[in-house]
Amino acid sequence: MPTLEAIYSTTTGLFPLTKFRNFREKFFSPKITGIDLYRSGIMTELQKTYPHRS
Repeated sequence: MPTLEAIYSTTTGLFPLTKFRNFREKFFSPKITGIDLYRSGIMTELQKTYPHRS
């Protein structure tokens, strides 16, 4: 399992920042902590981009 730092650097390299921010905002909920929001958004996006890595 790659580290969060590796996932973050890979994700920012693949997706424009505005797209990533808009994607992340769709999952925003006061019940979800920042790290859960970060992880769920990135994992979902990575699984859509790389389905063989799920």
